[in-house]
Amino acid sequence: VETTRTRLISAINIQKWIRERYAYIAEKARQAALYEALCESSSIIIQCRARQCIAYALVEEKKECRRIQLVQREEKALILTSWWRGCLAQCRLWELKRLQQEKIRREIKVQHWGATVIASVWRGKLGRSKARGARVAKMQRWKEMWSKEEERPFYYNQLTGETRWRKPQALLDLEPRPVCSNCNYYEAQNECADCVEFFCHQCWGAVHYGGRRAQHKFRCLYDYYGKRVDYGDAGIFPSL
Repeated sequence: VETTRTRLISAINIQKWIRERYAYIAEKARQAALYEALCESSSIIIQCRARQCIAYALVEEKKECRRIQLVQREEKALILTSWWRGCLAQCRLWELKRLQQEKIRREIKVQHWGATVIASVWRGKLGRSKARGARVAKMQRWKEMWSKEEERPFYYNQLTGETRWRKPQALLDLEPRPVCSNCNYYEAQNECADCVEFFCHQCWGAVHYGGRRAQHKFRCLYDYYGKRVDYGDAGIFPSL
């Protein structure tokens, strides 16, 4: 009985030691697992932090690259803007030069035109003065005189000595054109010997269309070119 009891106590002690050993090993295993889990979580945290730092560094690098690109873009945009403004200014300058040259050409053209007009007017004035002087000189060749025998005026050419009863062409050209005796408005073109009046074409056709007046003798006062016709002394009836 004593031996059995001793064995039982020894077995109980052995079992207690084994249980304590198992408990110690389990605690060590739990602590190791806890340490491993802590290490793993720490490594994860460290990795996350490292990734965050790397990501932040990449973001900052990208931000810096972006800022540099924006600065370069602004510089290039400024260069392009200044170049384009220079092109526009040059085009505007060319346009202003063209307009100025066109204005100068127009002014020169106007000056030439004005000079031409003034010269033509002056030449016309000189020509008219010369023609007027020639007509006056030609007119002065003829002198109107009075015949006591015939009791009518006659004309004497001081240069050639010619005398004639009818007014010469030089004096006829200087006289104003007669007005129609019927309408008193249009210039007369015909002279009637029987009526002793001047008529324009319309009034002549209306008055001398039929009847006895259709037999009246007449003649034209002006030729095809509008020059007064000088019929000389051979004319049957004189013009006024």
